[in-house]
Amino acid sequence: NLLNFQKIESGKWSRNNMNFEVQSFARNTIDSFVPLANQKNLSFKVNNHLDKNLVVFGDPFMIREVYSNIISNAIKYTSEGYVEVTVEHDSSEGMLKLTVKDTGVGISDEDKHLVFEEFEQIKQEDSNVHFTTGNGLGMAITKGLVDEMNGDISFSSTKGVGTEFFVSI
Repeated sequence: NLLNFQKIESGKWSRNNMNFEVQSFARNTIDSFVPLANQKNLSFKVNNHLDKNLVVFGDPFMIREVYSNIISNAIKYTSEGYVEVTVEHDSSEGMLKLTVKDTGVGISDEDKHLVFEEFEQIKQEDSNVHFTTGNGLGMAITKGLVDEMNGDISFSSTKGVGTEFFVSI
């Protein structure tokens, strides 16, 4: 993560754009998280609304990194309930859309500004969820990658209820 972050920050990220079939790409990326969700006894819902033969031009590594960071965080911060992932293509905008919704710990209004900051982790002292330690770069990298692809990322969250991330790339 640190190496990826440094490359993004320094402008030395080397994009590898290519044509690729996005429906199976999204399915394979998302399905790789099923074992982790099962291990936590979470319901893992997938809504893949992408056309089977849709080919897009972009960097599949960057897109996979964005999808993976958001989905893994949703699972990591959810101790019960569900994680729901929706992918679709907005042909009018030419954008891939990802939505990840969870019933996790949520983020307080006071901490929302920290989500995309480097080396920041939101403290969850009052939560019964135990987290693995990290370096606080996952969402900063995700935001950097989304920005690099001229996309948008946003979220809504309620502490104790859950979080929903929205990505358009």
